Amino acid sequence: MKKTLVSGILGFAAATITASAAPKTITLNAASYPAGAPITATFGGGPGNPDDWIGFFPASITNPSTGTYLDWRYTNGTQTAGGNLKSGSVTFANPTLLPGSYKAWYLAANGYTKIAGPASFTITPTGGPAQPTWVVNSFIQRHAVAGQAYTGKIHSYAYDPDPGDALSFSKVSGPAWLQVSTAGAISGTPANGDAGTGNFVIRATDLLGNSSTATMSIPVYLAGQEQISEVRVMSYNLWHGWGQVNQGAAKGIRSIIEADVDIIGTQETDDNASGSNAYRVQTIANELGWYYSPTGSGDSGIASRYPITAAYTAANGVAKGARIRLCSQPLREVVIFNTHLDYLHYGPYEAKRSGSSNASVLTEELASQRDEQIADVLSGMSSHLAAANTVPVFFTGDFNCPSHLDWTATNASAHYGKVVQWPVTVAIANAGLTDSFRQIYPNPVSHPGVTWSPLYSSPDEPQDRIDFVFHKGSPATPLAAEIFTNAVENKGFVYGDNVQAARSNTWPSDHASVIVTFQLSWP
Repeated sequence: MKKTLVSGILGFAAATITASAAPKTITLNAASYPAGAPITATFGGGPGNPDDWIGFFPASITNPSTGTYLDWRYTNGTQTAGGNLKSGSVTFANPTLLPGSYKAWYLAANGYTKIAGPASFTITPTGGPAQPTWVVNSFIQRHAVAGQAYTGKIHSYAYDPDPGDALSFSKVSGPAWLQVSTAGAISGTPANGDAGTGNFVIRATDLLGNSSTATMSIPVYLAGQEQISEVRVMSYNLWHGWGQVNQGAAKGIRSIIEADVDIIGTQETDDNASGSNAYRVQTIANELGWYYSPTGSGDSGIASRYPITAAYTAANGVAKGARIRLCSQPLREVVIFNTHLDYLHYGPYEAKRSGSSNASVLTEELASQRDEQIADVLSGMSSHLAAANTVPVFFTGDFNCPSHLDWTATNASAHYGKVVQWPVTVAIANAGLTDSFRQIYPNPVSHPGVTWSPLYSSPDEPQDRIDFVFHKGSPATPLAAEIFTNAVENKGFVYGDNVQAARSNTWPSDHASVIVTFQLSWP
């Protein structure tokens, strides 16, 4: 679903700044601080509004805007407006900034009109008492082939609970062919004698010497004997590129590690909320040693544990596709398309309206662009669908509409008494694609599979399955399916509510994701 950005506490209109004879300034008491050390900002020449404020922002920000600040105080040193200070100082006694580069601005009247700044500064790592934490205690990496160079990254599989700490990595035990760098890069070339599953114990150590270990496995195949028998496919709406929650990118990467998936179709992939403008499938690739497509940026993205060998578009970019090479010898490939359809004229809202009918719901649905979009997307996929028995096709996305397989007569009580043949999912089924979750769980009453929304989960908000994984092709058979989130601490909202509390959530999205495990078997 397409959403407006969540406004923070400081989301009001910018104020007009009255000229002052005194120079407008902001300075800091140091250029660099150990993590957690107090930071004092001194300001002057301001208009003296009671809600003028000092904000800390990532160094990448050139123009402060809603949701981009990381920490802030009013000029009275608190988070409650008051006083008419034109000059003074503010101390951030316990800043929670992670090691990195930042900027401080002096801003006017609960808005983003610059009074002075930026003042640049850095936060440097410091040790802490907590042991490093592995996201999972054991994990499997992409397979290796004897005689071929292998690389990967594991630095995001562990983190330190102390905000200012930093980790280094080392191999404790395991086959000699693999090296682990202190930065968490893995590399090496296995020999024929290394064929089989290599098990490695990896240690993460923080600045004070605290450490913990995890087990990593890497299957090694002889050349010409590669075999991938299962693949896990995920559809994941990133809620403005994980930009709507604090430390969203780190939380998002950890959620992928926890989910243990291989191929991801992402929606709302650009972080246009926090100010980073990061393209998050590129973030996933950089952090996990994966591959991504398309290059550049955009709403729709694809990330893969396995190499991407070709990129496709359908319907003028409404859907993006990729060809993924699972094995080279023998050659085994899959194709994935991913989309994010029009969010307007959302049908379930009409279904909820008193006096609505099956016909009025369908009329509202057809007022959107979704039916036209899906026709164009399926047309653009047609050559791949025709070859799906050779190269199976997966189709992921946030379709912004429910399924006709869910809004049935037996399940009408869950949908305001309505039975609707939703045009998008009907068209997808008519194109020969199968709803993978519903194949595993054919009963929508016992397994509703709701993805909208773990955040907007109030009984007053229609709850529906609008995120899907579809498949076509005889080599791919769904074995298991799940609706996946990790902890959603703040929830129960209706869409349109102020969800500022969700910034502290562990799960960095307002959608649940869908994961389907496929068995792969070629003739």
